[in-house]
Amino acid sequence: MVSPKPKLYRFTKVPIISTTPDKYDAPGSDGKPRGLSGMGCLDRTADGNRQCLVIIDDETFGQVVTLKKEGLEITTSKVFYTEQEPSKIVGTKKPAPCAKTDDFEEFDGEGISITKDHSVYAVGSHSYSSKNKYKPSSYLLARFKAASASSFGTDPTIEYSWRVADVLAQSPVKDFYGKPKKVGTNIEGIAVIGDDVYLGLRTPVVGKESYILKASANALFKPGPDAYDGGVKPIPLPLGEDTGIRDLAALANRGLLVLSGPTDEQKVEYKIWYLPSPIDPATRSERVTVKTNLTGDDGKIAKAESLTVLEQNGDNVVVLINYDNINEGAPTRHEFTLK
Repeated sequence: MVSPKPKLYRFTKVPIISTTPDKYDAPGSDGKPRGLSGMGCLDRTADGNRQCLVIIDDETFGQVVTLKKEGLEITTSKVFYTEQEPSKIVGTKKPAPCAKTDDFEEFDGEGISITKDHSVYAVGSHSYSSKNKYKPSSYLLARFKAASASSFGTDPTIEYSWRVADVLAQSPVKDFYGKPKKVGTNIEGIAVIGDDVYLGLRTPVVGKESYILKASANALFKPGPDAYDGGVKPIPLPLGEDTGIRDLAALANRGLLVLSGPTDEQKVEYKIWYLPSPIDPATRSERVTVKTNLTGDDGKIAKAESLTVLEQNGDNVVVLINYDNINEGAPTRHEFTLK
């Protein structure tokens, strides 16, 4: 049964307060605006500020920002994921069955999750490139330990795994692995709670069901070349036709928030859903319909792309949503209740 939407709901825009020339809004060589694909935040420092790491799907790195009361301050600090192919990656590469393998370049990061012990997980899209080529660098799962509860530090030691492809191949969406973009597998969100890794897929949508896949972090990063052997639990979510998962976020009560929206350019509303623990699609409830009429410099409608939990006080939750197709992500702060 789907619960009614809550009465408590507020949202406000969050300004970008940086003046550094090294912003993450510089258009790429194609001139398209660069929005944000994922964002995760550490604990507050003594002055109340928080370091957060954002990823942009056409880059090889994550970029550190500082969340202040005044807004988001962009820094020049970066975490490099795929400047070149890492020398050690556990598991074995699982090429998608397509005509050509592309270069090892951008990470194509789509989701970030930071655990209670301050481990930072980031996942690539695991989908074809826009030119329908297999790009190995976008088929990685990466993690590293932050230097402290409130600082990412510099030059972290990053672990890498090929085994998310095995998870997809062992799931109900296995027949979609390696199919062209907009049809094949496309991971857009990750949430890690203890040893449980939840992967949210924008595509495929089978009928009216989108998929979250639950796997084991220990098995994903087990040393050696063996395939993933930690078990896969599919969680089908009946979100509607042409409606996929845009991001996931873990809650302090071990529940999940799900940001849903169109799989491509369809006229589908963006919504935030709540899945209480233990995670069961039958207990989902719609919390918020995210309204936006934002457009980028190229005139395209901005797409709600990342969901970050900033605060949770009992049933009251504050999240930050960033957008794609618009420079600097156009962050908005949303407040709502889980009841």
